[in-house]
Amino acid sequence: MTEYRQITYTQNTYMPDALKPADFHILMALTQGPRHGYALMKEVERESQGGVRLEIGSLYRLLARLLDSGLIQEADEDERRRYYRLSHLGRRVLKAEAARLAGLVELSRVRKLLPEGRA
Repeated sequence: MTEYRQITYTQNTYMPDALKPADFHILMALTQGPRHGYALMKEVERESQGGVRLEIGSLYRLLARLLDSGLIQEADEDERRRYYRLSHLGRRVLKAEAARLAGLVELSRVRKLLPEGRA
């Protein structure tokens, strides 16, 4: 399974595991455009219907890790706040993770764990 991730997530960034839910939701929120930290926190909570709640302290640690891994970049939007945007690598990783999750949903349907149609 490690080989799959190395190939999927490119040679530049080694991702030893699937994306964590908070990382996935942050990257998903950034597909809508650059966001500052507080807006990301609120967007993730809204999109996950409260399932993922980010505290301010942990949010900025997550953002620093995503920056270091090259999945997001700082965006020059405002002098008062730091804005973040999805990088090209981040978009590829997010697509690969979405495909992996879609495969799991399909397998769950085949095994009658989910109803046919929408999950």
